[in-house]
Amino acid sequence: MIQNLESLLRLRYGEVKRSRGKNGVELRIKCPLPHCDDRKFKMYINPDRECYNCYKCGGSGNVRELVEVQSKVDSYVAPRVVEEIKKNILAPGLMVPLTSLDQDNPAIKYLTQTRKRRFDAAELEQLFGVQYCTTGRIFRLGDGSIFNTSNTIIFPVWMHGAVAGWQSRLLYNPDELSPTECEALGIPKDEDGEYLLPSKYFTSPGMSKGRVLYNFDIAKKCNIVDPQGRRVVVVTEGPFDAISVGACAVACFGKGFTDVQTNLLAMNWDKVYILLDPGDADDQMSELQFKLSRSVDVVRIDLQKYKDAGDTPREEIWRQIMQAESSFQAQMKTMLSVN
Repeated sequence: MIQNLESLLRLRYGEVKRSRGKNGVELRIKCPLPHCDDRKFKMYINPDRECYNCYKCGGSGNVRELVEVQSKVDSYVAPRVVEEIKKNILAPGLMVPLTSLDQDNPAIKYLTQTRKRRFDAAELEQLFGVQYCTTGRIFRLGDGSIFNTSNTIIFPVWMHGAVAGWQSRLLYNPDELSPTECEALGIPKDEDGEYLLPSKYFTSPGMSKGRVLYNFDIAKKCNIVDPQGRRVVVVTEGPFDAISVGACAVACFGKGFTDVQTNLLAMNWDKVYILLDPGDADDQMSELQFKLSRSVDVVRIDLQKYKDAGDTPREEIWRQIMQAESSFQAQMKTMLSVN
């Protein structure tokens, strides 16, 4: 256990020291508690007892509080989406906080029961600013189809302190709708009488997905580092993927990356973990890895046993990230020894 715990602590807090005392081997880090200014590794962690204690500020607790990879930003609260969106771009409609909904609301059921990976409504709202659109707008698309933002989940997109747009997510899979359900939802037909089914996601008009990264502003505030103390970011495909990872993740709204997105990653982080959907995004991961490796360290995560990050428990995502990090460090050590 001590090896895994030490790796977790290094990934999140940087340097880790070992000490041997009456309680056996203990790990020491600089106390990360917000009220402590420790610079001399005064926080002692006992792997066997699964507890920690800081001998500078007196803070103590269960070790899971330190290594549980929630990636929360200190004292960060998402802006009020309703107010901010109205100031900048066309709002999707009337929105309400997720935490104001009862447990029988379709959005809450979708987030906590329907999806393979269960999400916490409070975290979605407070950290990522996600809200629920009750009464939305109908957007007509070029192919004749429509997208109704009513009863959808809204993911706001902030870039450099301003709202760049939003993405709306249906609470159902359009491909599974029956003809009766399509008629009830007012879905139009084409000239052959086939229903023009909407996509699961709809991006706000005027927002160029290739020029933004979902969760960019929040990820920049994170202080997650690799074993060498370099700031890291995890790159995923969609909003749910990024949220599954935690606050230090961004999403590119698809499998491909534009030069603008690649430059945003290279300019703001020291190391990039690439975590795209396994199997169908291999070429895109390889291309992004090649472009980024000229300026930052890149670690590719080939997700195992899960379809995508959005269906994967956070603890499992970070276990696989750390496994890939260990392999990366071993490769670097081998390269250095050869040279």
